[in-house]
Amino acid sequence: VLVQIGLGVAVGWVCAGFNLVCPKKGHLEGIAFYVGNIALPMVVFKDSATTAVASIQMSVIVACAAGKIAAALLIWPAAYLWYNPEAERSERFKAAALFAYFVTASN
Repeated sequence: VLVQIGLGVAVGWVCAGFNLVCPKKGHLEGIAFYVGNIALPMVVFKDSATTAVASIQMSVIVACAAGKIAAALLIWPAAYLWYNPEAERSERFKAAALFAYFVTASN
């Protein structure tokens, strides 16, 4: 999957470098639609659908989840204490929760 994505990025970079497509003229709108809404979801689906469930190591999933939990637990109190400290308590709580989510969310 990473090779396919890297190759796609490299081809796009070369095309833009040789002015085969011009972003200022809107040439990339169709390409962006195709890549974002068709090609990458298909690659991810194919990889997910053909993966043998028995080959998935739970230790990897646990490690990823633990890293996200650790990051959220570090960011939440920092944001609560230092981001906009003169705001009301409820606003600080919401902002801290949002920042902790932003740190752990992935695209």
